[in-house]
Amino acid sequence: MSNLYCRTCGGELSKSEFKKKAQTCYKCNLEKYVIKVQTDSFLDKTFKMDWTAEIFKKYIDYVKSWDYSNDTVAIHSRNAIKLFKLAEQEFSSPKDISENWINHKAEVEDMKSKNKMLIKFLSSNGYISLNKKNTIMLQIERLIERSPENFQSLLKVFVGEQLAVRERQMMFNARSYLSLTTIRSHLECYTRLIRWLEEERPNINSWNTIQQEDIHAFLMELSLKNREVVRKSLLILFKLGLKKKLLTHIPILDMKSRELPLTIEPLSFEQQKEVAKIININIYDNPLESLLVSFCFYHGLSSKTIRSIQMKHVHIDEKAIYFEERPPLYLSELELKALYEYLKKRSAVKCPFDRKYLIVPLKHKFYEDKPVSNKFIFNKVKNLCNFPPKTLRITCFSTIAQKHGPQILVEGFGLSLTQASRYGKLEDHLIEEQIKDQRSYVEDYKEDHL
Repeated sequence: MSNLYCRTCGGELSKSEFKKKAQTCYKCNLEKYVIKVQTDSFLDKTFKMDWTAEIFKKYIDYVKSWDYSNDTVAIHSRNAIKLFKLAEQEFSSPKDISENWINHKAEVEDMKSKNKMLIKFLSSNGYISLNKKNTIMLQIERLIERSPENFQSLLKVFVGEQLAVRERQMMFNARSYLSLTTIRSHLECYTRLIRWLEEERPNINSWNTIQQEDIHAFLMELSLKNREVVRKSLLILFKLGLKKKLLTHIPILDMKSRELPLTIEPLSFEQQKEVAKIININIYDNPLESLLVSFCFYHGLSSKTIRSIQMKHVHIDEKAIYFEERPPLYLSELELKALYEYLKKRSAVKCPFDRKYLIVPLKHKFYEDKPVSNKFIFNKVKNLCNFPPKTLRITCFSTIAQKHGPQILVEGFGLSLTQASRYGKLEDHLIEEQIKDQRSYVEDYKEDHL
């Protein structure tokens, strides 16, 4: 009867443990294992090199710092042991380990879903450097390989031309050059068309057999907002194919882009008053949410910009937040109060002084020094004022452009000319200003001469 209970914790043993005449339960065995894998005796028996033992011990501490269960820690430790043993056989130092090698070995050893934590640990501690470029290039190559052979030649020429443009821009130190993600997104658009042709037009087996009505049928299945983007992307591909003599015709009309109707309308004046009231009411009870809504509503900050704000960018003495790619943001007294209240709550989170980003989750039990997600900001803003960040941002820009003209969005908010033109035509505002000046001149002239 003594075997019914665990000798360590006193808990009741399971039926399988009782049949095996076990003395301790599964949880206690896991706890012992997690403690054992970090002992010097275990490390000496398991690893031949000192550097693998040292990195493995640090890795277990890293996994445990996330407050995972002993079961999860044990899974990560077993996978890490396999990889580090293989690393000892192939490398003489941790500098030789790469992300591609870890992914390859993890796939061979059937632990593909367990290596992300290890890669994150090794990269954050400087043992390996993540090569994002290689990852995107592999994705581009896979997109081409998965396409039918008759379609691959034009896709390869397109990628080659785009890479040549990118290299030329980098050689001349362009301020912004063509990114690999842009090339990949264009390629995804083309492979999407190919998949649609395979399903809906199985008689088409090459680019030259595509007709104008086929492209129109494909575009009609897309949303209105996405249709124009895909059309222009396809036009680029077909023009290149004709230039390289891989196509005999362009199966799409080259017409001027149309201005699409607004998909998101700015808030009415009454709705704006409600949002402003919500911000003021929630400064003390929900300072984080109030601050996020204020950033979007009064300053037109995007979620990407908000999540990238670091503590070093905030200058409370100057009542400003400085950015690298746009003019500074100056805080009002109400926003300063919300910031003070938020910083009080932020100081109570885990490792507050080690976090470089201003916006952090206040109720998250795990700690990782990385920016919050766009979804996090979306949920906080939407739950407080019932409007998404994008609607608040459009309202901010539309209101300011109507009163002061779209040019101020370029100079004061860091928008490009193309973005600012969406909220009003620059020429129209300049004409109106000129008319006002002429009218005032005529009125002054009349007063002086009458």
